[in-house]
Amino acid sequence: MPRQPAAPAWFDLTDDQRAILGPLRDFLTAEVAPGAVARDEAGRFPHDIVKSLGRLGVFGLQVPERYGGAGLGTATAALIVEEIAAVDGSLALTVASHNSLCVGHLLTAGTDAQKREWLPPLAAAERLGAWALTEPGAGSDLASLQTRAVRDGDDYVVNGVKIWTSQAHYADWIFCLVRTDASSP
Repeated sequence: MPRQPAAPAWFDLTDDQRAILGPLRDFLTAEVAPGAVARDEAGRFPHDIVKSLGRLGVFGLQVPERYGGAGLGTATAALIVEEIAAVDGSLALTVASHNSLCVGHLLTAGTDAQKREWLPPLAAAERLGAWALTEPGAGSDLASLQTRAVRDGDDYVVNGVKIWTSQAHYADWIFCLVRTDASSP
Protein backbone atom coordinates (compact mmCIF):
# COMPACT_ATOMS: atom_id res chain seq x y z
CA MET A 1 0.00 0.00 0.00
CA PRO A 2 1.51 3.37 -0.96
CA ARG A 3 2.16 5.84 1.77
CA GLN A 4 -0.39 8.55 2.31
CA PRO A 5 1.39 11.87 2.72
CA ALA A 6 0.32 13.96 5.64
CA ALA A 7 0.82 17.68 5.83
CA PRO A 8 3.73 18.56 8.10
CA ALA A 9 2.73 19.63 11.60
CA TRP A 10 3.71 23.23 10.81
CA PHE A 11 1.41 23.31 7.77
CA ASP A 12 -2.31 23.51 8.36
CA LEU A 13 -4.45 22.61 5.39
CA THR A 14 -7.30 24.92 4.54
CA ASP A 15 -10.84 23.61 4.27
CA ASP A 16 -10.62 24.04 0.49
CA GLN A 17 -7.39 22.02 0.36
CA ARG A 18 -8.95 19.24 2.42
CA ALA A 19 -11.99 19.26 0.10
CA ILE A 20 -9.70 18.80 -2.91
CA LEU A 21 -7.15 16.38 -1.46
CA GLY A 22 -9.64 13.95 0.12
CA PRO A 23 -11.41 12.92 -3.11
CA LEU A 24 -8.12 13.00 -5.02
CA ARG A 25 -6.55 10.65 -2.47
CA ASP A 26 -9.55 8.31 -2.79
CA PHE A 27 -9.21 8.29 -6.60
CA LEU A 28 -5.46 7.71 -6.42
CA THR A 29 -5.85 4.84 -3.96
CA ALA A 30 -8.57 3.14 -6.00
CA GLU A 31 -7.53 3.86 -9.59
CA VAL A 32 -3.82 4.73 -9.74
CA ALA A 33 -1.95 2.85 -7.01
CA PRO A 34 -3.03 -0.69 -7.95
CA GLY A 35 -1.32 -0.63 -11.36
CA ALA A 36 1.49 1.87 -10.79
CA VAL A 37 4.34 -0.63 -10.47
CA ALA A 38 3.14 -2.71 -13.44
CA ARG A 39 2.84 0.41 -15.63
CA ASP A 40 6.36 1.49 -14.70
CA GLU A 41 7.82 -1.97 -15.30
CA ALA A 42 6.08 -2.21 -18.70
CA GLY A 43 6.87 1.39 -19.63
CA ARG A 44 3.16 1.93 -20.30
CA PHE A 45 1.77 5.47 -20.35
CA PRO A 46 -1.53 5.77 -18.42
CA HIS A 47 -3.68 7.53 -21.04
CA ASP A 48 -6.93 6.59 -19.29
CA ILE A 49 -5.72 7.87 -15.92
CA VAL A 50 -4.51 11.13 -17.48
CA LYS A 51 -8.00 11.67 -18.95
CA SER A 52 -9.61 10.95 -15.57
CA LEU A 53 -7.26 13.33 -13.79
CA GLY A 54 -8.07 15.91 -16.46
CA ARG A 55 -11.74 15.65 -15.50
CA LEU A 56 -10.67 16.25 -11.88
CA GLY A 57 -8.86 19.47 -12.91
CA VAL A 58 -5.35 18.17 -12.25
CA PHE A 59 -3.98 19.20 -15.65
CA GLY A 60 -5.01 22.83 -15.24
CA LEU A 61 -4.05 23.37 -11.62
CA GLN A 62 -3.08 27.04 -11.86
CA VAL A 63 -4.90 27.86 -15.08
CA PRO A 64 -7.48 30.60 -14.40
CA GLU A 65 -11.07 29.42 -14.38
CA ARG A 66 -11.88 31.65 -17.40
CA TYR A 67 -9.65 29.32 -19.45
CA GLY A 68 -11.13 26.13 -18.01
CA GLY A 69 -8.63 25.56 -15.24
CA ALA A 70 -8.88 25.07 -11.49
CA GLY A 71 -7.30 28.45 -10.66
CA LEU A 72 -5.42 27.07 -7.65
CA GLY A 73 -2.52 28.64 -5.80
CA THR A 74 1.00 27.27 -5.80
CA ALA A 75 0.78 25.58 -2.38
CA THR A 76 -2.37 23.65 -3.29
CA ALA A 77 -0.93 22.69 -6.68
CA ALA A 78 2.21 21.38 -4.96
CA LEU A 79 0.13 19.38 -2.47
CA ILE A 80 -1.75 17.76 -5.35
CA VAL A 81 1.47 16.76 -7.10
CA GLU A 82 2.77 15.40 -3.78
CA GLU A 83 -0.36 13.27 -3.37
CA ILE A 84 0.09 11.84 -6.85
CA ALA A 85 3.81 11.22 -6.27
CA ALA A 86 3.02 9.20 -3.16
CA VAL A 87 1.34 6.56 -5.33
CA ASP A 88 2.95 7.00 -8.78
CA GLY A 89 6.11 9.04 -9.26
CA SER A 90 6.00 8.82 -13.05
CA LEU A 91 2.45 10.13 -13.17
CA ALA A 92 3.36 12.93 -10.79
CA LEU A 93 6.17 13.98 -13.13
CA THR A 94 3.73 14.01 -16.05
CA VAL A 95 1.31 16.20 -14.09
CA ALA A 96 4.03 18.52 -12.80
CA SER A 97 5.79 18.99 -16.14
CA HIS A 98 2.56 19.52 -18.05
CA ASN A 99 1.42 22.13 -15.53
CA SER A 100 4.69 23.94 -15.03
CA LEU A 101 6.78 23.52 -18.16
CA CYS A 102 4.16 23.71 -20.88
CA VAL A 103 1.10 25.36 -19.33
CA GLY A 104 3.17 27.59 -17.04
CA HIS A 105 5.12 29.01 -19.96
CA LEU A 106 1.93 29.57 -21.92
CA LEU A 107 0.41 31.40 -18.94
CA THR A 108 3.54 33.55 -18.65
CA ALA A 109 4.36 34.27 -22.28
CA GLY A 110 1.28 33.43 -24.34
CA THR A 111 -0.95 36.03 -25.94
CA ASP A 112 -4.55 36.23 -24.80
CA ALA A 113 -5.64 34.62 -28.09
CA GLN A 114 -3.21 31.73 -27.54
CA LYS A 115 -4.43 31.28 -23.98
CA ARG A 116 -8.09 31.22 -25.09
CA GLU A 117 -7.34 28.64 -27.77
CA TRP A 118 -4.82 26.36 -26.09
CA LEU A 119 -5.40 26.48 -22.33
CA PRO A 120 -8.89 24.91 -22.20
CA PRO A 121 -7.88 21.65 -23.94
CA LEU A 122 -4.61 21.53 -21.97
CA ALA A 123 -6.42 22.11 -18.67
CA ALA A 124 -8.93 19.36 -19.48
CA ALA A 125 -6.17 16.91 -20.53
CA GLU A 126 -7.74 16.73 -23.98
CA ARG A 127 -4.24 17.70 -25.11
CA LEU A 128 -1.00 16.90 -23.32
CA GLY A 129 1.81 19.43 -23.30
CA ALA A 130 5.54 18.87 -23.62
CA TRP A 131 8.59 21.08 -23.24
CA ALA A 132 11.71 21.17 -25.42
CA LEU A 133 14.79 22.86 -23.96
CA THR A 134 17.72 20.43 -23.81
CA GLU A 135 20.28 20.67 -26.63
CA PRO A 136 23.61 19.02 -27.44
CA GLY A 137 26.43 21.16 -26.12
CA ALA A 138 24.06 23.23 -23.98
CA GLY A 139 22.19 20.67 -21.92
CA SER A 140 19.47 22.54 -20.10
CA ASP A 141 21.44 25.79 -19.88
CA LEU A 142 19.03 28.34 -21.29
CA ALA A 143 21.82 30.90 -21.73
CA SER A 144 23.59 28.53 -24.15
CA LEU A 145 20.51 27.82 -26.26
CA GLN A 146 21.33 27.57 -29.99
CA THR A 147 17.98 26.71 -31.62
CA ARG A 148 16.76 29.71 -33.63
CA ALA A 149 13.37 30.85 -34.83
CA VAL A 150 13.37 33.30 -37.73
CA ARG A 151 10.23 35.11 -38.82
CA ASP A 152 9.03 34.21 -42.31
CA GLY A 153 5.91 36.28 -43.00
CA ASP A 154 3.31 35.30 -40.40
CA ASP A 155 5.23 32.19 -39.42
CA TYR A 156 8.57 31.25 -37.90
CA VAL A 157 11.13 28.83 -39.29
CA VAL A 158 12.83 26.91 -36.49
CA ASN A 159 16.34 25.51 -36.94
CA GLY A 160 18.20 23.60 -34.28
CA VAL A 161 18.48 20.32 -32.44
CA LYS A 162 16.75 19.22 -29.24
CA ILE A 163 17.93 16.03 -27.56
CA TRP A 164 15.33 15.74 -24.83
CA THR A 165 11.70 16.80 -24.85
CA SER A 166 9.68 15.99 -21.75
CA GLN A 167 6.65 13.85 -22.74
CA ALA A 168 7.38 14.11 -26.47
CA HIS A 169 6.07 10.60 -27.21
CA TYR A 170 2.63 11.40 -25.81
CA ALA A 171 2.29 15.14 -26.27
CA ASP A 172 -0.07 16.89 -28.61
CA TRP A 173 1.69 20.25 -28.27
CA ILE A 174 5.32 21.05 -27.58
CA PHE A 175 6.49 24.30 -26.04
CA CYS A 176 9.87 24.69 -27.74
CA LEU A 177 12.40 27.16 -26.37
CA VAL A 178 14.26 29.04 -29.12
CA ARG A 179 16.19 32.24 -29.71
CA THR A 180 14.63 34.92 -31.90
CA ASP A 181 17.34 37.54 -31.46
CA ALA A 182 19.98 37.00 -34.15
CA SER A 183 22.52 39.07 -32.21
CA SER A 184 22.45 36.77 -29.15
CA PRO A 185 24.96 33.91 -28.74
